[in-house]
Amino acid sequence: MSEAIPEVFETYLAMWNEPDLGALMPYIKQSCSEDVIFADPNEYTVGREDLVAMAAKVKTMIPDAKYRHIT
Repeated sequence: MSEAIPEVFETYLAMWNEPDLGALMPYIKQSCSEDVIFADPNEYTVGREDLVAMAAKVKTMIPDAKYRHIT
């Protein structure tokens, strides 16, 4: 099923599974526009820097989380 998932999403998902918090930005630069918006019930970010900061915060709070697509 992974062949149906666009490469850009695979890159974005890889960012969430990257253990090195200092290595998140290259994934975001490859997969998101400069003005990316991330919104969910707990977070709202605008721009790559904010998204990386939020992802680092989440990854620090739940360091063992694994992210994957299921369909």
